Amino acid sequence: MDGKYEVLSPWAEVDPVSPRGISPRLSDLAGKTIGIYNNPKRASKPMLEVVKRELKERYPDEWEKWLKGVDGVVLSYGD
Repeated sequence: MDGKYEVLSPWAEVDPVSPRGISPRLSDLAGKTIGIYNNPKRASKPMLEVVKRELKERYPDEWEKWLKGVDGVVLSYGD
């Protein structure tokens, strides 16, 4: 053996859609519809239940409008 080896990239083909970056932060939640999404990790759901409860307390009239679309999203990974 000559001490050389070939290194292969683990990446597949490049995604044709360019990344957009992070959306700007909402200046206020009043009047906004917030989507809450979680993944199946164990701690994700309990964390989002607390966020959901807080949002409902602070913006009770706005909460039920979320089905019409969202202005912001709270995402939890639960780790």
